[in-house]
Amino acid sequence: MADALNAATTAISSCEADGHRVVAIVLNPEGNIQVFLRGDGTTSYAIDSARMKAYTLANLEPIRDTDTSSGLAGSILSSGNVNPQLSNIPGMLLVGGAVMIVNDGRCAGVLGVAGAPGGDLDEACATAGINAIQ
Repeated sequence: MADALNAATTAISSCEADGHRVVAIVLNPEGNIQVFLRGDGTTSYAIDSARMKAYTLANLEPIRDTDTSSGLAGSILSSGNVNPQLSNIPGMLLVGGAVMIVNDGRCAGVLGVAGAPGGDLDEACATAGINAIQ
């Protein structure tokens, strides 16, 4: 819990330092919300977006072997085995903004960030959050 809270707080602070208002959500390995923080002035869509990015990575990472949602999206799009229906599964969002929390070589959770003007910016903030606890 303490690490999840620290990662989410750091992610929001990192984005705020760059002028972006974001939401940070940490899911446990089963996909349940462990921590939810909403920065001041964030839009309501960012709540679902952050959760969906994290949920997608938590569920598809084991079959794609990547620790970021941008890596996951790139893997799916470049594999030649693209399944466009993945984007139609309720709760899935294949864009950058989520980073795996790894502890002892295993998934300990996923940090999803949304609200910056681009998944790459969200993911940079999520990475800052992960770096704060690893």
